[in-house]
Amino acid sequence: CNLVTDFAKEIRALHGYIDGALTRQVMRLQRSGICAGAWLERHFDLASLVMDGADLKAIQAAGDELSTVIPQLSRAQASSCLGQALFSVAGARAASMTFAHEIESRLQLLFSAAVTTSRADMFGAAFRSSVEHHSKNLHLMKRRVARLEFCTRELEVPVQSPAAEKDLRFWCKLNSMTLGYSGGLPLLCYEQWIFPDKSDDKMLVAQDLMADMVSARKAAQDIIAANPGSCFQDIKRLLLGRASQLTAIDHSFKVEIMYLQQKAEQDLDAA
Repeated sequence: CNLVTDFAKEIRALHGYIDGALTRQVMRLQRSGICAGAWLERHFDLASLVMDGADLKAIQAAGDELSTVIPQLSRAQASSCLGQALFSVAGARAASMTFAHEIESRLQLLFSAAVTTSRADMFGAAFRSSVEHHSKNLHLMKRRVARLEFCTRELEVPVQSPAAEKDLRFWCKLNSMTLGYSGGLPLLCYEQWIFPDKSDDKMLVAQDLMADMVSARKAAQDIIAANPGSCFQDIKRLLLGRASQLTAIDHSFKVEIMYLQQKAEQDLDAA
């Protein structure tokens, strides 16, 4: 009798039973507020009966750096119901970080040369398969918050889908590379006190990419001009009250609305 071989066979035969029992326990504890990491730390040996121990150790060692262990998270989730219960949210978070990094890398490449309509279209086309792939993982996160850079300011924005996140990141970059430049997007009155003058800098973005963006900003300027003598709080209230009208002209004006809500006031105080 080979105890090692026979035991391994028995464990494989009981895999489904063990997996189901541990999964039910974990889900019950999660409903009580016990996190997956705490359970795994106390019951590592049990989890190793239905998942690869080396993958589990790698996931534990990664801590918050989940993007470094995406293959291990994928294997753990694919191997068992327990893996799905323990790591589905962590896997989605890792996918979110990876997707954000992928977008930013491609944007850096896109804006390293003149941005034409055809190059911008190629950027969007290159992301179609990636968006579909990440949508399968990110649907598990009911609410995600993306950290976006708008003219060196960090905005926290709830995103509903990978496609929406791709658009928001592109719009933020487009604003950052055109706002206040000669021939670029016009600064709104409060932005003139915040952002440096770049009117002598060369802009690398084609005019036709900015047509709707310019129209939305001119509409915002008209709203402000129709209420002379308004203080910043009045301007903020006016533009937020017309947000749906302005974003109907240009979807990317949503980025300006978010900046107005989150950062503009403190930037003005610091100016």
